[in-house]
Amino acid sequence: MSATAAVPGLYYTFVKPPRTQSPLRTDVAGFFGRTVRGPVGTPVRIEGWREYISVFGGLTTDAMTPYALRGYFDNNADAAHVVRLLGASSTTASGVWNAGEFDGASGKLDGDWPSASGLTAIQFQVQASSPGEWANRTTVRFRYWSAGSTAKPEIQVETRPPDEPPELLTGIDPASLVEQVNQQSAYIRLSAAPLPAGLTVAMLHAAAAGPRYFEWRPVVTLSGGTSVKPVKVDYLDAVRLLGDKVEVALMVSPDLYHADFSDTDAQWEVLTAMLTQADELHDRLVVLDVPPQKSDTNCAVKWIQDNLRARLTEEVLRNAAVYHPRLIVPDPLGGTANPLRSIPSSGCVTGVISRLDLQFGAYFTPANAPINEAVDLATLFDANQQSILYSGGVNLLTCSPSLGLLVWGGRVLGERSPGGFVAHRRLIHLLVRAIRRVAEPLVFDNNGPQLWLSLVRGITTVLLEAYRAGALKGDQPNQAFQVVCDATTNPPANIDNGFVVCLVNVAPAVPMEFITLRVSVSEQGQLEVFES
Repeated sequence: MSATAAVPGLYYTFVKPPRTQSPLRTDVAGFFGRTVRGPVGTPVRIEGWREYISVFGGLTTDAMTPYALRGYFDNNADAAHVVRLLGASSTTASGVWNAGEFDGASGKLDGDWPSASGLTAIQFQVQASSPGEWANRTTVRFRYWSAGSTAKPEIQVETRPPDEPPELLTGIDPASLVEQVNQQSAYIRLSAAPLPAGLTVAMLHAAAAGPRYFEWRPVVTLSGGTSVKPVKVDYLDAVRLLGDKVEVALMVSPDLYHADFSDTDAQWEVLTAMLTQADELHDRLVVLDVPPQKSDTNCAVKWIQDNLRARLTEEVLRNAAVYHPRLIVPDPLGGTANPLRSIPSSGCVTGVISRLDLQFGAYFTPANAPINEAVDLATLFDANQQSILYSGGVNLLTCSPSLGLLVWGGRVLGERSPGGFVAHRRLIHLLVRAIRRVAEPLVFDNNGPQLWLSLVRGITTVLLEAYRAGALKGDQPNQAFQVVCDATTNPPANIDNGFVVCLVNVAPAVPMEFITLRVSVSEQGQLEVFES
C-alpha cells in the first residue's frame, strides 16, 4: 500500500522485491488441476498458501488440487507454479453498473450525477476476473465522495463473492477508475461502455457539481458464469506449459483421477506425457498417486505392473515415484459433521521433498521424514501388505507411535536406474541443471581448452558441494566423482562438428534402508546386540 503526499512529511511505498527464478533450484513444484478461480491455462508462480488463496481462491469440494497445494505449503515448501484447468467453453460472470442516466431529448444527466468526480462514462461493464461459476451472485457496491481523504473526489468499490472474503478498494481516483480497479482487484475487472449519442465527456464534467456523497443502488450482481470440466487436451497443454518452466523440478497432478476425468485412456495419455517429458528434460521428478479405486494392496501393485512397467521403459520410469496411501487432513468445508477429508498424498509428499531440498539439498533422501498437518492415513496396511507394496514399487507412508506420520520410502519406479533411489535421480537432475547453467553462456565460445576448463570448474563446484553434504561416497573427492573434459573426450572430429563432450562419473552414497541387529543371550542370561 502507499500513502499519498498531501502535506509535508515522510511517506513510504511498499514494493515487493522482484522474484528471481533460478534454473538451479530443485525444490519448486509444478501443479496442474482444478481451482476455484484464477487464470486458466497459464502457469502462475505462487509463494505460500496465502498468495495461492489471493490468486486462485481457497478450498473447494470439487477439486483436490487446492488441498494438495495447502499440504505442499504446510510442509514448508517455498514456491510452486500452478496451472488452473477449466474447459474452453466456460463463461465469465458479469453485470452492468449504470453510474448515470442521460435523457437524449433534453440533453441532461440525472440530478445525482457527480460531475465533479471526473468519471468519463455513465455505464461500466463489471466482469469477474476469471471464468467459472465461482463469481455468480457476487455483489459489487460503488460509493462516491466529492472530497475524500485527500480532499479530492474518491470512489470506493466493495466486492463480496459468495464464498470468499470481501474486498474493499478505497481512495480510487474516478478519472482512472478502470485502470486502478483492474490493477488492484482480485475479483473483478471494469470496462467503460461508449457514451450514448449526443453525450460527450465535456458534458459529463459541465453539469451541476452533484452530491457530496452518493451510493449507487441497486448493487451490481454478477451472473452468467459457468464451469465446464477440463478435457484431455487441457491436461496435456498444462504438461507442456510446465515443461517450459526451467524452475520446475517436481511435477504433480492431484486431479488426474477426478471423477469428471475418468477416461482411463486419457489418464494414461496424460501420465505418459508427464513421464516422457521428464525423461526428455532430465531435470524433474514426477510424483504420482495410486488411483483411488486401486488403493488396496493387490490392485495398487497390479496397476503399477500393468499400466506403468508393462508400457514404459526403465529410462522413463526412473523419473517417477509413487506414494501411497492417501492422507486424512482437516477439512474446514466439512463442518462439524465431516471435519476430515481423504486426499491424494502427492501434495504433502512433494512439500516434504521440497522442505528437505531447502534444508539439506536435492541429494538428501526424502524418507523417514515427518509429514506436517495431516492427521492420519486413509488406509492402514499390515507388515505383509507393506512388503508386497514396497516390492511392487510403492513408496509407503506410515504412522510411527513416537514420530507421527512419515514418508517411509524413497525409490523411483525404474528398478535398474543407479540405486533406484529418488535422491540419486534428483542429484542427476541437479547436475543437469548445473551443466546447463554453465554451458549455455558458452555456446558461442571457441571449442578449446579454455571452454573445457570452464565446464570442468562449474560442474566440479556442484559436485564438491554434494560431496561435502555426504551425497557422494569416498574418502576423498577424487574417489567420489570425476569430471573429464579435454582432448581425450573431444577429438578433432568432434571439434569440427561443433560438439563438446564432458564425461562426469559420480559415486552416489547409497541410503541405508535396512539395518540388521543380531541378538544373542549368553548362558549367564546376558543380552548382547550386534550390528551386521
